[in-house]
Amino acid sequence: ELLAVCRGEEELTWAVDTLEEVIAPGHFQSSMLLAAWLKREIGKIEGHRVPWSTFERVLSLLVQVGSRRPDAIPRDERRHASAAVAAATADALTECLLADHGHWALHEAAIEAMPSFACRGDRRVVVALAKRLEDVDEQARVKCLDALEQLAGKGDQAIVAALSPCLTDRSDAVRRSAIAAWRAVVVPGSQACLTAARQGLSSESAGLRAIAASALGAAAASGDPDVVAQLTTLIQDKEPLVRDAALDAMGVAAGRDSPAARAAVGPLMLHKSWSVRQRALLAFARLAPVGDAEAVKAIAAKLEDSASGVRAEVPAALALLVEGARGHPIVVAEVCEWLSSRKPWPVRQAAVSALGRTAVGDKQALTAAAALVSDEAKGVREQATIALEALFSSLEVEPPSNVEADVLVLELLTPSIAHRDPQVRISGLNALAKLAPLDSCGAFDVAKARLSDSSWFVREKALFALARISGPKQWGHALEIAGASLEDPNDAVRMAAAQGLILVAEAGGDLEVAVGEARCRLDHAAHGVRRAASVAFSKLQALQSQMCKQEVNTEDESGSKRAVLLDKVGSGLRMFLKEAKAESVTGATFHSEAGRTSVEDDVGLGLKHFLLEHKRHWGPVCALKVFESDSSRKQTGGPLVSASHGVGVASIFRPPSSPGQCAKKEEEEEEEEEETEPPKVELTDEEKKLCFAPKRVSDLSAKEMSKYFASFSIPEKAEGFAEIKFEWQKDAAAKEYLRQKVLE
Repeated sequence: ELLAVCRGEEELTWAVDTLEEVIAPGHFQSSMLLAAWLKREIGKIEGHRVPWSTFERVLSLLVQVGSRRPDAIPRDERRHASAAVAAATADALTECLLADHGHWALHEAAIEAMPSFACRGDRRVVVALAKRLEDVDEQARVKCLDALEQLAGKGDQAIVAALSPCLTDRSDAVRRSAIAAWRAVVVPGSQACLTAARQGLSSESAGLRAIAASALGAAAASGDPDVVAQLTTLIQDKEPLVRDAALDAMGVAAGRDSPAARAAVGPLMLHKSWSVRQRALLAFARLAPVGDAEAVKAIAAKLEDSASGVRAEVPAALALLVEGARGHPIVVAEVCEWLSSRKPWPVRQAAVSALGRTAVGDKQALTAAAALVSDEAKGVREQATIALEALFSSLEVEPPSNVEADVLVLELLTPSIAHRDPQVRISGLNALAKLAPLDSCGAFDVAKARLSDSSWFVREKALFALARISGPKQWGHALEIAGASLEDPNDAVRMAAAQGLILVAEAGGDLEVAVGEARCRLDHAAHGVRRAASVAFSKLQALQSQMCKQEVNTEDESGSKRAVLLDKVGSGLRMFLKEAKAESVTGATFHSEAGRTSVEDDVGLGLKHFLLEHKRHWGPVCALKVFESDSSRKQTGGPLVSASHGVGVASIFRPPSSPGQCAKKEEEEEEEEEETEPPKVELTDEEKKLCFAPKRVSDLSAKEMSKYFASFSIPEKAEGFAEIKFEWQKDAAAKEYLRQKVLE
C-alpha cells in the first residue's frame, strides 16, 4: 500500500526506507507481496511514476527478505513456503531481465540474485539470461555467462547456440566465462557442439584458438580419433597459450585407450618450457593406463625436474594415474625408493609430498615420512609433517586405543624430538602436537621434557605442543607447567606460556586455576614476567566473564532458567552467605536428602557467580572451589563451598542435624555481628600526599619510559589545539609540576 499511494521520488524513498526497517528477513507474506509488486510494475518503468532506483532498492529488499527460510509459518509448511518464495522471486527477477528499460544496474542485481532462487534448467529463466548475452556491456555478458553456468540444463541446444558467439567474443573475460558455461552445458559427442567448437580453430588470434581447443575437449566423446588428431596438431602450436589449452583438452578428451594421444603428449614432458612440461605431465597421467609401471616411473622421474612447478605437480599426477586410490603398491614402492636415495632437498620435498598423497598409513610409509622429519632442510621437514598427518588420517587399521596411538607416534617422532639440531626438534614437536591423541601420557611427558631445552624456540614449541595435546586428565598439570613457564628467562617463551594458559582454559581446563596462575605473578620482580602474566590475566578475565554470562543464561533440561543466587540483600558477601544458609535450613526440602543436595548446589553456584560478577567490588578472588556431588563432599569432609578472599574467608557448611541447633548457631552469629565493628580504613601520611593511585602495571616499559620521559611536555596552542583547559592546576603550576617530575 505504501508503494501504491506514494508519489514522487522523495515519498517513494521514504516508503522503501520504512519497508527496510519493518520487514524482517524470512517473512513469507512480505516476500510474496514484494515479488508480486515488482513483477507487476517493472514493465511500466519507462515513463512510469516510479524511478528505476526504487525498483533497484525493492529488488534488493526482496532478495534480502526472500533469501532466509520463512519463519513466521508452521514448521511443517516451511519447505513449501520456501519453494513458493523462490519461485515468486525468480519470476520477478526474470521480468526484470526481460524488460528493456536500459538500466544496467537493475539488470546486474537481478542476474547476481538469480542463481540463489531459480532452479537449474528453468527454461524461462535461461532464455531471459541468454537474452542479456547480447548486452553491449562486457561486465553484463560475463555475469550472464556465470549465471548460465549454474542454471542452464545439460545439452540445451538453444543455449549452446547462444554460447557459441561468446567463444569468439572480443573480450578475453567473456571468452573465459563462456568456456566455463560451455563445459557445464555441452554433452560430449554432440555434433552440434563439436561444429560450434571448431569455429575458432583456424582463427589468427591465439586466444581464440586456445578457447576453441578447450571447447573441443569438452565437447568430444572419449577417444574420438578426429578430435585427438586436431588436438595433436594444436599441441605443436607456436603459441604457449594454445599449447597449454590443447594439452589440457587432450587429457580430458582422449581417454586412457588412445596410444596416439600418449605418443603425442609423452615427448612434451621433456619440452624446454616448464609450463609445457607441467601440463604434459598431468595430461600423460590422465592418458596412461591405471597404475601402469612404466608410466609410474616416467612420472616419478619428474621429481628431478629443474622447475619447482613441475616437481610440485608430481603428487597430483601420481594420484591421477591411480584415479585417487591410495596404497597402490607400484606407486608407493617407487616413491619410497626415491626417498631412500640421497637426492637434493627439493627432490626429497616433492617425493615426501607424493608419499602423503598416494600412500596409506602402513608401517613402510609412516617410517619413511617420519625419517624425513629429521631432515636437514626445513622445507622437507615441514612437508614430512604434513605427509604424516595425511597418512595418520588414512591408517589401514585404526589404533584401538589412545595408548597404542601414543606408542606409535612416539616411536616415529622420538628420534627427531631428541635430535641434536634444534630446528629438527622443533619440527618433531610440531608433528607431535598434530598427531598425538589427547591425554597422551607419553607424548605429554616428551613435550614436558623439552621445557628444559637449551634453545628457547624449542621450549616455545614444547609449550604449544603441551597445550594442544593435553586432555581433561592433564589440564591441571598443563596449567601448572604453563604458569611456571611464565617465569622463563626468554620473553617469547613467557608469551607462549601465557598463550598456553589461554588455550588450555578455552579447551575446558579449570579457569579459576588459570587465572590464579597468572594473578600470582602480576607482582613479580621481573618486568617481563609481569607483562606476560598481565597479557594472560586480561584475556582469561575476559573469557571468565564471557563464560559466566553464558552459564547464567543457559537453560537447564526442563527449559527453565537455572537458579542462581546473586546478592539478594545487597549488603555484601557475609549477608549473602547468611541468607543462603537460612534458605537451605528453612526450606521445605530440608528433610529430603535429594532436595537438600539441590539447594546446596544452587547455593554454591550462586556464590560462584556472585564472586565472578562482583570481583571489581571485592577485589581478586584467590581460590574458589565448588563440590559437585555428595560423594566429593563426603571424601573431603569439608564445606560445600569454600571461597578464599583478600579480606577473609567465608564458607557454607552442611545444615546441622537439627533445626534447633542451626537456629541457635544463627543467634550466636547475629550477636557476633552486633559486637564486631567494621575496621576503619586509615591512610598513612605518605599516602595522603599522593594525588594518583600507584599502578601495578606500567603503561610503558621501563626502557621506553627512560628513553622518552625527558621529552614529556604540556600541550600548547602553538601545536594546533583549539583550546587547552587546566582543570586542576593553572598553566604555570602544571608546567612546574611536570618539570619537577622529570628532574626527579
